Amino acid sequence: MTPLLGKPLAKRDEESVARMREAIGTINLCCIYDPASSDAVSYLHQLQATGRRLQTAVEPIACSSLAEAWKIKQRLTHPNPLDSFVVLRPLPFADSELISLLPAERDPDCLGAAARSAIYSGDKNLLLPGTARSVMELIAATGVAIRGRRALVIGRSLSVGLPLFIALMRADAFVCLAPSKVSPAQIAAAAREADIIVLASGKRGLVPPESIRAGQMIIDCGYHASDRGGDLGFVPPEDLPGFYTPVPGGVGPLTAVSLFYNAYSELSRSLTDGR
Repeated sequence: MTPLLGKPLAKRDEESVARMREAIGTINLCCIYDPASSDAVSYLHQLQATGRRLQTAVEPIACSSLAEAWKIKQRLTHPNPLDSFVVLRPLPFADSELISLLPAERDPDCLGAAARSAIYSGDKNLLLPGTARSVMELIAATGVAIRGRRALVIGRSLSVGLPLFIALMRADAFVCLAPSKVSPAQIAAAAREADIIVLASGKRGLVPPESIRAGQMIIDCGYHASDRGGDLGFVPPEDLPGFYTPVPGGVGPLTAVSLFYNAYSELSRSLTDGR
């Protein structure tokens, strides 16, 4: 299969970010994370590296207890003018209240209620969460039409699975959303029938090698810091027609830039609207 690489597409977004930075100033991307989570720490490091390249500040905000969450709530309700907030999930406690406080114009991963409402209502002007946006950009880069294709999305997270289900449905795909708790046999069977497979559950072994066939597009959104691999867990045969995203190098580089793109876009819009 042909590798789909995120870096070439990321360059276009980097140019857009540079123009917006010139127009409104440099934002501060505040990353709320649990220092005990190796995956969150790895993602934070990737965002910091991207921030340096984009000349944009990335502020780590450790959150490993409810006491720390309370302090962060104060920051969310009284943000600095160019603050934007990202929650690097999971946190070690129920994070729904914290996420509910994310200001609509400072929520680049679209986790808050306002952003989710726009996604679910089909607002055509919406911004998709970073990873979901990256997946749609990578699919578009292949030149393969989505309409009428059978798409399988594995995972139903607020930032990837659910918004992708809606985005693919709006693109007229025949979409199946499979929570990771569905039996592996059912998921493997659905994968064999799918033209587009998006792995976004954080679990390996759900799509076995025998479910891969010619002509498919496999988008792996997973990342496991232990071995720097994705949810697929293997590389599809090189001589098999189709596309796949390697890990690392596929979705990740584009996702990191997409978050900055969303952050600048939201604040640019809010400043233009006078909010």
